[in-house]
Amino acid sequence: MAIHRLEELSWGELRRLGHEGALFLVPIGPMEDHGPHLPCGVDWFLAREFSQAIARRITYRDARREVVIAPGIPVGTSMMHQLGCLRVPMSTTRSLIEALGNELDNHGVRKAVVLTCHGAISHLAAIQSACSRVSARRRIDLYSPSHDMIARFLSGGYRASIERVLGRKFSDEEWKRLSSDFHAGAWETAFMLKFRPDLVKDFYRELPPHPWREGSLAMVSGLGTHRGYFGSPALASRELGEAAAQVLVDQSAALIQSFLEREPGVRPGRWTGAALLAGIGLLAGVGAALYGRSRRRSEAPAPAEPPGLTELAPNGARRARRPV
Repeated sequence: MAIHRLEELSWGELRRLGHEGALFLVPIGPMEDHGPHLPCGVDWFLAREFSQAIARRITYRDARREVVIAPGIPVGTSMMHQLGCLRVPMSTTRSLIEALGNELDNHGVRKAVVLTCHGAISHLAAIQSACSRVSARRRIDLYSPSHDMIARFLSGGYRASIERVLGRKFSDEEWKRLSSDFHAGAWETAFMLKFRPDLVKDFYRELPPHPWREGSLAMVSGLGTHRGYFGSPALASRELGEAAAQVLVDQSAALIQSFLEREPGVRPGRWTGAALLAGIGLLAGVGAALYGRSRRRSEAPAPAEPPGLTELAPNGARRARRPV
């Protein structure tokens, strides 16, 4: 039906959309150095742009679906130690997503998706953990397809699909470079050429390949030696960005559609928590019973000694009496 921007809604509209089953998309991406040819906000820009493209795809497939896109969150974890990177702890990223999920739940939202284009393992883990914790404790179902999407993309799982949309196959040399292209290289430069070409410096075509192994050693050798990218920016083109983006949007929309059709039911996390609390209570009860029993035994008076078995020694101590 429509795509809304959360920041443009009144509180009444926000609450109505939440209670009427609108899907909420939450883009998140940190500020991070992306080489000399791209801005520090690449992950933030791409999270927003992909969220909008996915929202359009979902509403195209389901004309009755309403989607609300939250403002992009400019934070993330596990970034390079370089100028241009605004680093926050993993716990902060997780807590922020949890807090936002809790607030959406308070507004009646029942389905929300967190989207990111920053592929650091700890960043993705923070998002997954936050989604699981919120979904287990609240009524909202919070989900993120980003971990699975990024892992499959970087491992070459979408190669055939991208080639089909692109209309040609990659050469062996092209794919060798693309398969080791992890940061601010051909892929991210191509995405920016599609979504924000005004922010891409023209000299990206002149940048030499910078493989991951070489870059990982240069990164720790001192400020000024790190180039800010791992891969081959010169391989990028708008056509490559459009083809790869189409595949990722289609796949993401399909995963989110399956998520929307999933019955909320009783989530395993709630049963796990209840079982854990019950187990703790049971152990506490058994422990208290055993403690009370041992205490009663220790406080009970000693049994009376049979007469004639002991007698007082001269120093006051008891000793065995000889039988008469």
